[in-house]
Amino acid sequence: MEESRGEGSDNICFEETTSIIVTLKPKLLTCCRYLNIISEGSSILEDSIMSYAIIFWGNQPYSDKIFKIQKRVIRIITSSSMRDSCRELFKKLEILPLYSQYIFSISIFVIKNKHLFHTNNQIHSIDTRFKTNLHPPTAKLTKFQKAVYYSAIKIFNNLPHNITDIANEIVTFWNALKRFLHINSFYNSKEYFNYQRYSIKN
Repeated sequence: MEESRGEGSDNICFEETTSIIVTLKPKLLTCCRYLNIISEGSSILEDSIMSYAIIFWGNQPYSDKIFKIQKRVIRIITSSSMRDSCRELFKKLEILPLYSQYIFSISIFVIKNKHLFHTNNQIHSIDTRFKTNLHPPTAKLTKFQKAVYYSAIKIFNNLPHNITDIANEIVTFWNALKRFLHINSFYNSKEYFNYQRYSIKN
C-alpha cells in the first residue's frame, strides 16, 4: 500500500533537495543559469524552465515551496548564510524572485494579447482616473479570481502608470518592467499590491 504523503514527507523531500544541491554545487552554476535561477548575460526569462507556464501556477499555494528552493539555491551558490538578506542577493545577481517572475510573465501576456482585454473607457463613458485601466469582469469565486485572465488584469492595473503608458512600445515596456521588478524584488502579492507607486529613475 502506498504511504500517504503528508507534511512530514514534504519536509523530507525539501531536505533531500537541499542535500542534492550541496552535493552538485560544482556543476550548479551552469544548471542554475539554464533554469534562470541565476543569470548570465542577457538571459531571456520567458524561455527559462522556472518560468515555464508560470502564469498558470505562479499564484498558487505550492509555488511557495519552489520559491524556498530558489532562495536556498541562491544562498548556496553565493556561499551566503541563512542570516544574509536573500532579497539583496536577488538584486545583486539581477534575478527576479519567483513572484516577480510571475508579474513579469503575466504582464507580457497582457501586452501580447491585447485583443482579449478591454479598458474601462471602452465599457462605460464615466471619466475617472482609472478610465485607461483594464476592465475586470465581475467575479466572486476565488477560483475564478486566481485564474489567468482575472489575475492578469489585477496585476497589470497595479503597475506604475509610467510603465503602462508605454505598453504599445513592447521593447521599452519590457525593459522598464524588468527594471521596476529588479528594484523592488517582490516576494509575494501582498508586497506587490501594497507598494508605493513612483516613477522609476534611470
